[in-house]
Amino acid sequence: MSTLENIEVFKVSDARKKTLTVRHEIETESFDCECKLFERWGYLCSHLFFVLRNKDVNNIPEKYIGNRWLKSELLKAVHGSNEDDKLQIGNRCHGRYFGLYQRAFKNKNHLIAMDNLLAGIGPQIFTNDTTGSSSVDKNDFIKNIYGIVVPEEITAHAPDVVSTKGGANDKKSRIKSSIEKAIEKASKLHRRCGKCHKVTDHNARSCGRK
Repeated sequence: MSTLENIEVFKVSDARKKTLTVRHEIETESFDCECKLFERWGYLCSHLFFVLRNKDVNNIPEKYIGNRWLKSELLKAVHGSNEDDKLQIGNRCHGRYFGLYQRAFKNKNHLIAMDNLLAGIGPQIFTNDTTGSSSVDKNDFIKNIYGIVVPEEITAHAPDVVSTKGGANDKKSRIKSSIEKAIEKASKLHRRCGKCHKVTDHNARSCGRK
């Protein structure tokens, strides 16, 4: 490692014995690797992970967490075309929960505090609901998660009947097993070879190859 003004420079060697340069701007807390994996694909490379671990960084900086890898953003990408207000609010709840969970997971005390808060949210929200979460209809649950409504009537069509060559009922085209071939060969009548004059299963043309 070397320090030049406000920039730390690391030389990291990977398993392929290839040395790459990782730069760290102390003032802006920005990291940049020579392999440019984050710029190309949107997730951190092993070289940057090594530098972060070497600097005792417990949480990945938010600027290096791509939104497209989050579950909340995945829901928006798949079902974001015809979302209603209810689905949009649900997606925001998913995103906030996973964001808080990722931040609290590294610290046991934070995780306990989050668990206690979640346990107390239920009675505050469902003050007049005596049935609790069991009253949520399955169709509403599917609509909230996937953004679609299950149709009341589902029409299924039987597949078309096709003729497959080599079927069990087609004796002519069916591929025979080695046992069947051996039985047919054993039961086949042998003829006398015109070359060796023996009663066998070959003829004068194939006699020399036997």
